[in-house]
Amino acid sequence: MKVKNFIYLPFCLFIGTSVAGALPEIPEPFKYGVGGIENGKIYIGLGSLGNNWYMIDTNQSEKKWTKIAQWPTVPREQATATIIDGKIYVFGGIGKDKSGVITLQKDVYSYDIAKDKWEKIDDPSPCISCRSCFFYP
Repeated sequence: MKVKNFIYLPFCLFIGTSVAGALPEIPEPFKYGVGGIENGKIYIGLGSLGNNWYMIDTNQSEKKWTKIAQWPTVPREQATATIIDGKIYVFGGIGKDKSGVITLQKDVYSYDIAKDKWEKIDDPSPCISCRSCFFYP
């Protein structure tokens, strides 16, 4: 068991150092934000970046962070994000509203990678009776 741990630790340190050394520093300090990767492009935003979002193309020989479209609404931390079919979807989080009160956010936004544009996803209408339900065979 000790031999496995001894061999495993240097391997992890090597891999971590190799990957970390391949990218330039992020333009701003980054914590409590979200990120994702699509076709070798890494996207990060929110958290300590406020409304700022950045992208780096790992396929390019000269790797540099590029600022992309700004987040369109309340800056937030602890949101959740995923990338599906060329769009980044950001869910919820916590942030200050316009009056300065910290509130949980329940909205959903999508970022179209090709268009460099954010769009609010409408909330689904609530179901008010059994008659509102749908069945798809």
